[in-house]
Amino acid sequence: MLSLLPSRQKLSLLLAVALAATLLTGVNAAGAHPTPPAPSAPAPTASPPTPKQATGCPEVVDTAAAGTEAVPPALVDSLTTALGDRRLTGNHVGVSIWVEGFGEVFANRPDEPLRPASNEKILTAMGALEILGPDATFTTQLVATGPVEGSVLNGDLVLVGGGDPWLALKGADSIETLVTALKAAGVTRVAGALVYDDFRYDDVFTLPGWPSGAVPGDIGPVSAITVERNRYRGDPTFTTRPGWSNAALLRVLLNHHGVAIDGETKRLDLAPDTGTVLASTTSPPVSKLVQHMLMYSDNAIAEALVKEVAYRAQGKGTTASGAATMVLALAASCLPAAAPGAVAFDGSGLSRNNQRSARQWRELLLLARQEPWFATFAAGLPVAGQSGTLQRRFVGTVGAGVVSAKTGTILNTRTLSGYATTVGGRDVVFSVILNGRNTGQANAAIENLVNQVVAFSG
Repeated sequence: MLSLLPSRQKLSLLLAVALAATLLTGVNAAGAHPTPPAPSAPAPTASPPTPKQATGCPEVVDTAAAGTEAVPPALVDSLTTALGDRRLTGNHVGVSIWVEGFGEVFANRPDEPLRPASNEKILTAMGALEILGPDATFTTQLVATGPVEGSVLNGDLVLVGGGDPWLALKGADSIETLVTALKAAGVTRVAGALVYDDFRYDDVFTLPGWPSGAVPGDIGPVSAITVERNRYRGDPTFTTRPGWSNAALLRVLLNHHGVAIDGETKRLDLAPDTGTVLASTTSPPVSKLVQHMLMYSDNAIAEALVKEVAYRAQGKGTTASGAATMVLALAASCLPAAAPGAVAFDGSGLSRNNQRSARQWRELLLLARQEPWFATFAAGLPVAGQSGTLQRRFVGTVGAGVVSAKTGTILNTRTLSGYATTVGGRDVVFSVILNGRNTGQANAAIENLVNQVVAFSG
C-alpha cells in the first residue's frame, strides 16, 4: 500500500499522479452519463450462502441470554461506581453488559439509539460474511475492445473497476500487476483510447453526515476503481472523479513501462459487445478484508463492502441499498439487525446519521456466536493491549489479552463493543456507547467499566 512505500518512491508516484492530472485536465472533463452502461466487472468468485429462514427464529433475546443465576450485588455495585466516573459526566451513556449464567447484569440507557461511530463496522462485517461469503474476491481487469496484432492493440484498453478496496500501486494486487501482465501479453501500444469503467458502483462518492475533513483524512471517495484507498489526493478533481484520476495514474504507469496510448483518457460510454481480458488482479478474500477492516477500522473496505452487497443484489452498488440488504439478510438469519430505532446509513460509521442502541449491539454480538462465519468475524476484532486499535488500550489492566472488541471514535462519540472473559471463566458480551460533548477522556473510563466485569471471579 502507498503508506508502506519508501518516502522517495511515494513522492515520485504522487508527483506522477499530479503531473498526469495536469496534463490530462480538460480531456473528457465532464465524465457524466445520463444512462450508464451495465457494469462489466465480474461478481465476487463465491456465491453467497443462503440465509436461514426467519420462520422459527427465537426471540431477539434467546434463552441463552436470560440468566439462570442471581446477579451478584457486588458486581452491580462496582459497575454503578464505574459509571459514575466524572469523565463520563455530561454524556449520553448507553451500556448493556451480559455475563454467562447471569444474563444482562448491567444496563444504562440500553434502548436509546445512539451514534455508533466505527461500531457500525460490526454490522458491515456480519452482513458481508453473510451475503458475499468469506471466500468472495474482487477483480480488476484490463480489457481490449479490438484485436492485438503484433504488439499493437487495435482498439481501446478498458480499465474495468471491480470495487476492489485493496488495490494498490505495487504488490500482489496492484496497478503494477495489471501493467506487468499487459506487457507480458506483448502489448506496447494502444491505438485507441484508455477507457475506464467505474459503473459497478454509483457516483455518490461521499456521504451526508461524514465529518468535515473526512476526505481524504479518514476515507477517500468511494468508487468502483480505488487505488491506495483513494486517499493519496484530496483535491476537487480527484474527489469528484476518482475513476478518471485513477485511470490517469494507470496511464502514467503504462507510459513509464513503455506502453504508449494514442487516444485520450475517458469514461466508458457504452459497454463493448465483445472484449478480451488481457490482464487482471484479484483482491484477498472477503474474510481477510473483513478482518483487516475490524482490526484497523478501515473505512474504505467498509464502504466498498456495502456497495458490493448492493451490486450483488441489484446490479448497481449504492450505499443505501447495500445497508438495507445487509440488515434484511441478517434478520432473515435470526440476527436482530432490523431493530426498532436503528439506522444503518453507511458502512464505516463515519456518518452521524447511523443509530443503534447499546442493547441492540450487545444482542447482535451475542447471537452472532451461533453463525458459521463467527470464528472469522471474531478473529478480526482487536485484542486489548495486543493488536489493532486496542493495542495501546487496557495496557497493564486485567482486561489486557482477554477483551476483544470493536472501537469507535468520531467527534463527540466514543464506543466499544465486543467480548471478554471474566477472571472466573465466564463469557462476557458488552456494548458501551457515549454521545456528547465530553468524550475526550472517556476511553479510560470505558475501559475501567469493562474491567470491573472482567475482574469478577465468581
